[in-house]
Amino acid sequence: MDTIRNGVTITIETKQTPWGKSIEYASGYQMGYMKQLFEKYEWWKLTPAFNNKGIFTPDASHFSLASIGNDLFIAYIFDGIANEGTTKTGTIKALDANAEYTYQWFNPRTSAMSEPQKANKNGTEFKIGERPTAEDWVLVVQKVK
Repeated sequence: MDTIRNGVTITIETKQTPWGKSIEYASGYQMGYMKQLFEKYEWWKLTPAFNNKGIFTPDASHFSLASIGNDLFIAYIFDGIANEGTTKTGTIKALDANAEYTYQWFNPRTSAMSEPQKANKNGTEFKIGERPTAEDWVLVVQKVK
């Protein structure tokens, strides 16, 4: 049976594409970009937050977030295009009120990373603001050492 996702039809034939060919699709390269991103950090120490509203409250986006204490937060914010083209994100919570943080946007389609910017937080919260486009993005928020 064919599947339709975000207006794209995925056929039975497409689902049966051999691994050697599939890895050459754009998504195969994107997985490599994500690997390179996570290798910059102690990824094995990341703890998933799932739907923990004490760590992240979404505005209107889908997300997956993990953190290393309150030192590092990595959020995969996705499905904006399917969600009426929204660029909304949310609020990261549980930051150290006495510390400074920076944030960067990582583009999982190209591996481009924005320059670090100061996270303007309110106490223990950082209201992210809009992501660059409605496409999938990764946000990295780090405590300044």
